[in-house]
Amino acid sequence: MRVRLQRSVQSPWAQFSILIFCRVFEPIAFTSVIPYLFFYIKSLDPSLDDASATNYVAITISVFALAQFVTSLFWGLMADKYGRKGIFLFGQAGVMMSMFFLSFCSNIWSVIFFRALGGLLSGNVVVLRTVIGDLFPDTYSQSRAISLNSIVYQIGYVVGPMIGGYLVEPCGRHPDVCKAMPLFKKYPYAPPSLVIAGLLACSIMIALPLLRETMPPKRTVPVDTEDANEEAPLLPEREEAAASRKIPMNIIHISIAYCILGFHTICFDQILPVFLASQTSDEPARLPFWFTGGLQMNASDVGFFISMSGILGIATMILIFPPVNDLLGSLRALRMNLWLFPISYIILPYLSLLRGPSTYAKIGVTFVIALKTVASSFAFNDIPILLNEATPSNDLLGYVNGIGQTAVSSARAVGPVIMGLATSFGQNIGIGGLGWFMLAFVAAVGVFQGYYISDPEQHIDIYDEEYAREGR
Repeated sequence: MRVRLQRSVQSPWAQFSILIFCRVFEPIAFTSVIPYLFFYIKSLDPSLDDASATNYVAITISVFALAQFVTSLFWGLMADKYGRKGIFLFGQAGVMMSMFFLSFCSNIWSVIFFRALGGLLSGNVVVLRTVIGDLFPDTYSQSRAISLNSIVYQIGYVVGPMIGGYLVEPCGRHPDVCKAMPLFKKYPYAPPSLVIAGLLACSIMIALPLLRETMPPKRTVPVDTEDANEEAPLLPEREEAAASRKIPMNIIHISIAYCILGFHTICFDQILPVFLASQTSDEPARLPFWFTGGLQMNASDVGFFISMSGILGIATMILIFPPVNDLLGSLRALRMNLWLFPISYIILPYLSLLRGPSTYAKIGVTFVIALKTVASSFAFNDIPILLNEATPSNDLLGYVNGIGQTAVSSARAVGPVIMGLATSFGQNIGIGGLGWFMLAFVAAVGVFQGYYISDPEQHIDIYDEEYAREGR
């Protein structure tokens, strides 16, 4: 249980509303490139075949997570040292700059560089979760705040690709636009990024005067002197205590669970579209493992299922997550939903036995996506709640959230590469579901890891006792 310092009388929900308004533009920025990235890469090097272009797309997507892995802990420490507001605004500016320069790339490596730059300069996932811990002292309010944050992300996941798909290559659909702005003829993939960079600039201008600092203020204690009852700041003492404190074992267990979760979910998200679009196989199946192929869906069907995942995520966060989490508590809800991941991963490859995009196959895909989306909605919200509640002091909030984000980013950086290798190897040896079976095993490990996590509300460690004795 974390001891909290006195806060401003201003409504925490007013501050949080400003934050999530600004936050929505980040997932929009990160997902807006999905519809056109493949075509953007090929336009920069027309000699590339589809397979090579796909590899560059995978690198471009993975490099953002790798960059976040490198800097997440750093931004968490900076938020603890210099304050949440400044680091948050700097992160917004970093994403804005990344999107602006992404519009005018002349080669593939510059696209990769500016995509990585966005990950390096933005630690706002860490900062936002830290601010939630600052603003909301109780689990109930934290649950509501984190669920709203997830809804905002899901909105960005739906809106971003729409902006990217609609605004790209305007000259082909709106010739008058190119007459007025010939720049778009030279840079046909610039409009979405420029629009989003402008939206990010507006969010910075709105947040700058309205957003308040939420980091606990310096506190003072009386100092005995002969002259007067002077007061001396406690910040050096507090910083020294925070620096000397070891991270509780419960936080390590939560971070390991977060890492495992990040690994198998990013693999699912990247390989699912490939599985849906892959050709069916004419080879006879030898159950339980010897079969290959996909569902041979067209682009519109694949896009439908990806969008459906975002819509289901929003519905889950609004209708299912709040009452279930209130009833079971964050830890029990997390443990229960972790079981849904290996079940969904085991089912999915066997849908290829239906030999095409039949009605039954689409029903099966819908069922699998629903299981995975519900599980993700709970897991990606309950783990941050548990991290915040397990943190011994507000002084360590940024640091602890940085550890969690570093763990999940590292998994997201290497996961797609490992999944791609496993899938390719499985297809070559006739076990098309090998990658999915690997994910099911990893997710099962995550289930058991969930039982190593203790409930922060019942877990009183040495740091809580020290704070209680000192009257903090």
